[in-house]
Amino acid sequence: METLLEAHYKDFLPAPDEKVDYKGELVFHRAGVYRHAAKVDVNSLYPSIMLAYRIHSRKDVDRWLLKVLKHLTQERLKLKAKAKAGDKEANYAQQALKILINAIYGFYGTPAYPFNDMEAAPEVTRRGREILTLICYMIEECGGIIAEADTDGVIFSHPHPEKVVEEIHKALPAGFTVELDWKDCVAFISDKKNYIIFNPDGSVKDIVGGKWRGRNLPKLVSEFIPNYIQRYIFASPADAWKYYQQVSSEIKEGGVKGLYWVVQQRKVSINDKTLQKAGAQVEAIIIREGMDLNSICYDAQHYLKMLSQRVDEVNKLLSKQYDASAKERGGDGVSGSQTDGGEGQKEGDAQ
Repeated sequence: METLLEAHYKDFLPAPDEKVDYKGELVFHRAGVYRHAAKVDVNSLYPSIMLAYRIHSRKDVDRWLLKVLKHLTQERLKLKAKAKAGDKEANYAQQALKILINAIYGFYGTPAYPFNDMEAAPEVTRRGREILTLICYMIEECGGIIAEADTDGVIFSHPHPEKVVEEIHKALPAGFTVELDWKDCVAFISDKKNYIIFNPDGSVKDIVGGKWRGRNLPKLVSEFIPNYIQRYIFASPADAWKYYQQVSSEIKEGGVKGLYWVVQQRKVSINDKTLQKAGAQVEAIIIREGMDLNSICYDAQHYLKMLSQRVDEVNKLLSKQYDASAKERGGDGVSGSQTDGGEGQKEGDAQ
């Protein structure tokens, strides 16, 4: 972006704005389980804000970058149409353009660039919070229950999400559109930016955030927890508890089955800071070809305690069941605990 502007203005090079702290995107979550869950996303939120409200660097007197943004946005829309028709190459191209287009906002808020603008960047996020707040308001006006909101998307519970999207479109300012990302799912929300989405058949659709997935986590977290939640919701709490007892027994007994649940795999170096901080608490097991895995010992009580703590945490959240379809039938939309467990509205700092 800086190179484009410097090329356009040639010999004109303004002084960069100094870095300032400002409110970032709107982030909200209410922990629990949501049935009839759906997600609505704003199409190109920050680029749309910059185009609709003509937000640009005050040093860009010709509004050159806005013209570039408009052109790139139009090109991306053409590519998206081709991608929806099955063109894989067009899909790769539109994804690349999406990254480039969204980088313009980040450019305005980055220090040391002559054409940055520490007034334009917070104005973009302020408008973004307004748009997402309006969407949340419309969802609740339609009888929906908000589960999670983050920057340009909202997860909510409603039996007829298409109707909700129609009402949102009526309320949005000109230049903004939303689309239904998915629907008819079950959402397990645990923390800010951490959740698991299940398809109607109980299979995992998506796991977002690093709390419940990742190579650095033992499988007693990354595999057991999603399976435990799936059994609890789609089978029964008794079935989930039986599964917990089975895995606990395998960890306690050790051997190949127990080792499967506790092993953590990660690449490390001699100067790895995590290992340096952990010191003597780290136990490294080098597994060689032909080694008898049943002979490997580990602290079973440590992992059983970890498993128990995770299950206790999950059970508390599973007791909070939200379903907007119950509200339509005259209920309050909540079964189990009546507390919402929410973190409230949060506005994060800009990166």
